[in-house]
Amino acid sequence: MKYALRYKKGLFWRKAIVVGHNYDQSQDKMILFFEDGGVREISEWRKCEIKLGQDWVIARKKQMEAESGVDVKLNVGG
Repeated sequence: MKYALRYKKGLFWRKAIVVGHNYDQSQDKMILFFEDGGVREISEWRKCEIKLGQDWVIARKKQMEAESGVDVKLNVGG
């Protein structure tokens, strides 16, 4: 499932439509995975900010359901 990963490095926000991401703490880089099999690495990740929206929550929910075989409920609201 695709989702938008928004990140700020320097002055400007950037957006990537990805199917996954992973932080490599030992090298301080974020690895983005794309639908076409492509990969992008963002170095010096500690200097960045990130925004993940509802589409990421839904993608993560579906992934958890597929892995566990159990319906995952979202706690919406207060």
